[in-house]
Amino acid sequence: MLQVLSFTELGLGSALVYSMYEPIANLDDAKVRALLNFYKKSYRVIGCIIMAVGLAISPFLDKLVDGDTPADINLYILFLIYLANNVIGYFMFAEKTSLLLACQRDDLNSRAALIIRVVQNALQIIIILISKDYYLFSICIPVCTVLSNLLSAFISKKEYPQYYCEGKIDKQELKSIEKNVGGMVLQKTGNIALTSVDTIVISAFLGLRILGIFNNYYYIITALNMLLGMICRVLIPAVGNSIACESKEKNYKDFQKFLLIYQWIVIWMSVCTLCLFQPFIKLWVGEELMLPNNIAILFAIYFFIFKWLDIVYVYMEASGIWWQGKMFPLISAASNR
Repeated sequence: MLQVLSFTELGLGSALVYSMYEPIANLDDAKVRALLNFYKKSYRVIGCIIMAVGLAISPFLDKLVDGDTPADINLYILFLIYLANNVIGYFMFAEKTSLLLACQRDDLNSRAALIIRVVQNALQIIIILISKDYYLFSICIPVCTVLSNLLSAFISKKEYPQYYCEGKIDKQELKSIEKNVGGMVLQKTGNIALTSVDTIVISAFLGLRILGIFNNYYYIITALNMLLGMICRVLIPAVGNSIACESKEKNYKDFQKFLLIYQWIVIWMSVCTLCLFQPFIKLWVGEELMLPNNIAILFAIYFFIFKWLDIVYVYMEASGIWWQGKMFPLISAASNR
């Protein structure tokens, strides 16, 4: 449900990062500052919308869960904690994270996130071992999100003191962002329907136990997605800078090389997933929480199909051609139904 709520973001972050590639390459500091100022104001509005919608739907959470919830857990309190974690990111220096990405220094973001994630996991393990209080376990997440945003803001200010929120973007630039966001809206609608609605349907019709078993398998797929996502995340600003500065011929040759290497990585990971899925699940959670072999095979096929053309989307995002590819995710979502 929180993933569905993130739809409110409408792809503005991607559109803004794309808009910053050219002025950063041309050392147009005034335009970068204006874009950052626009981003900051827009995301505060979006944060308020997400918070309002989240609070509005919270009374109906019990309708999305089939069966009983644990007696000592209040579903509404947990939802509010995770909602707060989602909203915090929109109010606390979200523009600084995007600046580092546009400047091809996402490695700094990754290091900061890694440090905070290690601290968060250590705290959560200690809480579970000592107090066994799931509320404290959950509260660690928004607290660490605050720390992560503060650390990213500090790094951004230290590395790029010339970039801060100031000025206004012109009408032509605003129209360009609006068009890009329009294409991202359609793409994001399809992606959310494809990746996020399934868990809501399973929870509502099959219950939390089946959802928990499903999520054990999906957690592995998600971890692999995150691993490949780091590769794509690093490539996007580099490709965007290359598109702004290099010829079409060079960019096309780079695209062919990246696509071949990435697809071989996806093939290798898909084969490993197919062979090791069931033995790992058995070792991890036990045989009683395993799904049939044919379901595990479908998970591996799903992973392969889902990641096969990521490099294409890297180039689409880096070049800002979301409008031209607006229908692809919608077709995928329709076929998923």
